Amino acid sequence: MPTWPWGLLLTAGTLSAALSPGLPASADPCYDEAREPRCCTPGLVNAALGLEVLASSTCGRPSNHVCDPSDPQRAHSADLLTSAPGTASPLCWRSDVLQRAPFNVTLTVPLGKAFELVFVSLRFCSAPPTSVALLKSQDHGRSWVPLGFFSSSCSLDYGRLPAPADGPAGPGPEALCFPAPQAQPDGGGLLAFSAQDGSPQGLDLDNSPVLQDWVTATDIRIVLTRPAIQGDTRDGGVTVPYSYSATELQVGGRCKCNGHSSRCLMDTHGHLVCDCQHGTEGPDCSRCKPFYCDRPWQRATGQEAHACLACSCNGHARRCRFNMELYRLSGRR
Repeated sequence: MPTWPWGLLLTAGTLSAALSPGLPASADPCYDEAREPRCCTPGLVNAALGLEVLASSTCGRPSNHVCDPSDPQRAHSADLLTSAPGTASPLCWRSDVLQRAPFNVTLTVPLGKAFELVFVSLRFCSAPPTSVALLKSQDHGRSWVPLGFFSSSCSLDYGRLPAPADGPAGPGPEALCFPAPQAQPDGGGLLAFSAQDGSPQGLDLDNSPVLQDWVTATDIRIVLTRPAIQGDTRDGGVTVPYSYSATELQVGGRCKCNGHSSRCLMDTHGHLVCDCQHGTEGPDCSRCKPFYCDRPWQRATGQEAHACLACSCNGHARRCRFNMELYRLSGRR
């Protein structure tokens, strides 16, 4: 396992390689050669690619000599954060000029569906901020919880001690405070967060509800809270106007299907949903289909597919219901 927590502080080339298609999949990854069900998961993708980014501040509203949405060379909209890479020197999103506190600027990406996170990264086009908060939502933006903090002063900014170099000491995943994004030779910087690197030993995604909950997200929010300028900005004084500037916002993850689907598709309403197998249904394959309730629903694991089973009614019924008491009395058969 990579050293905590920067196992995913990757170059752009490494990120692209991680997200590129692998070897051709079998005809049906959710079933083996004998047509027996087996655990299957969608591939790793950049879940933010092409999605709308909701930025609380964007340069060019209204237009000025630096930013003009109608001029491709002076447009610095938030769409540039998740657009497909195509040029050697991509244009960057830019916030409005900041003159005084507060300096909070938020970037929010609704993913449209639950994903199991692997990493989140953001490349800065100028000196990276010295304080950033990374949040997630599991209910499409109705509530938010922190994934991690990045600061040159964890105790002052977030009331937390810096993360230990040898990994978390708690019983499960928690939002820790890491060093601020590191400046790069080109004058920019990189924020990189791994959702699974460094998790305490004994936790594996298949069998740990704690870890499954930790990596699940429907929305990602990045809060830029302190710019990289001279002096302490907490008192509201800024001597030099400053703008945040960034590109390549990536959310690496897998469409959450609970081990019962190998791909996600758009439904007739334009919503991203799992292509459920194993007698399951729902956007995340999180319940059994009608008539497939001969045992309770379970998430698939590498050891057991936990496929939903059709009721045994000998062709004399089209409906059935699950009875937990009878299930227990039968020896969980």
